[in-house]
Amino acid sequence: MGLLSRRHDAPDDSITDAEIISRVLSGDTRAFETLMRRHNERVYRAVRSRVQNEADVEEVMQRAYVAAFRALGQFEGRARFSTWLVRIALNETSRALRPRGPRLVVSENEEQVPVGGSAGEDPERAAYFGQMATMLEEAVDRLPESLRTAFVLRAVQGESTREVARTLGISQVAVRVRVHRARQQVERRLRDVAGGAVEEMFRFYAPRCDRVVSRVLAELEGPSAD
Repeated sequence: MGLLSRRHDAPDDSITDAEIISRVLSGDTRAFETLMRRHNERVYRAVRSRVQNEADVEEVMQRAYVAAFRALGQFEGRARFSTWLVRIALNETSRALRPRGPRLVVSENEEQVPVGGSAGEDPERAAYFGQMATMLEEAVDRLPESLRTAFVLRAVQGESTREVARTLGISQVAVRVRVHRARQQVERRLRDVAGGAVEEMFRFYAPRCDRVVSRVLAELEGPSAD
């Protein structure tokens, strides 16, 4: 299914991650919502690089956020918070995909929004870009997992080579090699189509953002919350 949409309104960037973390650790659980909304698309893209079913992606994201909340006091600031968070998300992804791990729920397709478009735009243009982006997503989905994750974090999400290396626990040279090989494989499949649409892949659109945030907050604030 398609994964493209308009961006959700960005959360307030006037406060740093470190300041928000301090508030959460002081007992302001609701402040964690700002961290989730700020990093939702980054976490989504990381998980989506390994999990293709949308319901499964949301489930893994929720687990990752709960795990991050519970481990927040262990964050030492040696790497960016986003790097630390994505690493947790990828760990949760690996745990969920283990043969004997929790079985993830399969659901029907969700609503789609064409690339860069709304209902009021030229339908032919929206259909063209939607089709192109869908082809690109399918090409990326066919990549081996090791190449796909590095490619999504570096080429789609725009993380630096250094940050991707830290997130995946590999060298910067290995990141460059994986991204290069991924680009070659994608370009062989799509030729010149990939260039203009790659940054539009794997959008984390507003309804999904709200759904994940509300579920995580409900769990953190529920009777069983730590």
